[in-house]
Amino acid sequence: MKRDLPNEVMMLCDSVRKFMQKEVAPQIDRIDHYPVIPAPEGFFDSVLARLGELGLLSLMVPAEFAGSGLGIGILSAVVETMAEIYASISALLLGHSIGQSLILEVGSPAQKERWLTTDGSRGRPPVLAFPMYQEPQGQGLLRERSGVSEGEVIVEGRCDLVVNGPLADGLVLPVWGTEGMGIIVLPREAKGVTLSEPVLTLGLRACPVADILVNGVKVPREEMAVTGGPTASLEATYRIFSGPVAALCAGICGLSIEKATAYVRERRQGGRPLAEYSQVRMMIASMARRYETARLAAGRLSESGAPRCAEDLALFISARDGVARAVQDGVQLLGGYGYMEDYGQERCMRDAKQAHMLLGRDDLRCLDLAAMRVESVLA
Repeated sequence: MKRDLPNEVMMLCDSVRKFMQKEVAPQIDRIDHYPVIPAPEGFFDSVLARLGELGLLSLMVPAEFAGSGLGIGILSAVVETMAEIYASISALLLGHSIGQSLILEVGSPAQKERWLTTDGSRGRPPVLAFPMYQEPQGQGLLRERSGVSEGEVIVEGRCDLVVNGPLADGLVLPVWGTEGMGIIVLPREAKGVTLSEPVLTLGLRACPVADILVNGVKVPREEMAVTGGPTASLEATYRIFSGPVAALCAGICGLSIEKATAYVRERRQGGRPLAEYSQVRMMIASMARRYETARLAAGRLSESGAPRCAEDLALFISARDGVARAVQDGVQLLGGYGYMEDYGQERCMRDAKQAHMLLGRDDLRCLDLAAMRVESVLA
């Protein structure tokens, strides 16, 4: 996907890679134990500041709000570049970008002005949280009930695994209402909003998540943007961001291949390097095939803007599932060392399994695929 990008985008990816290598890579051994072990002091503040300086917190924001408006394709390239070093930071950026996209789509002018423009005191846009592990029609969404006046609604309920919750300035949360699905944006410190302690996840651990409890928060009705259907906005957003998710998976797979090939070239058995054994070469080839499938999915879905047909959706499912299988081979190629933290393969495997759940589970996406196929046959 990155091979065909314009020079200025390649330069941006190079800047991202240098940032990740210099400021994130040295901290990975410690930060990947978050939240069991506290993050190094100032780590997240520093990362968010640098993301703001590089313009990455405004990739999805149009020029009228002082953003770059570069779009999904560039976001996918940046996400893959980050994931080739440490996938958690790319997931953090992805959750923030989804929040921005929803505000751009259905937010009020006041919400767009508040949550999309750069905060002068911080020198970056407000960081947004969004529950991107949640199914669009899932049960862990907030509920609306009538307010004390005609122009208000009262929001209450629980939203689990909200990505960036512990770091965010604003919480972009889906709400079931009398008129359909709505989106609200609440300040993290708003009265009636309670965040859990950061939740320990299987992988992507430096992309902090928290469960959020909302208890009787009053919201002006005009600030609860109704999307026009029960799940229309969330499902459309999930489809649009399927390209960057595939790119994140591709980045994880690329890192796993790099670590596996370095090991089998160095490790000797029977008087020759492991890389000379045919079975080892076949496993590397299988990993490479799945890697290229994920990159193909990322490129195609980013160009189209969403899985528009059964073939696109099948490609997306194959990309996520294939990467999860590829990193298992990466662990196996290192033998017992593959399960040790020192070699990084076990982190690739945990991150791939965690990324497998972003934007909904694959078994439910397979049901969507089956529905598409039936509709095409009956049309």
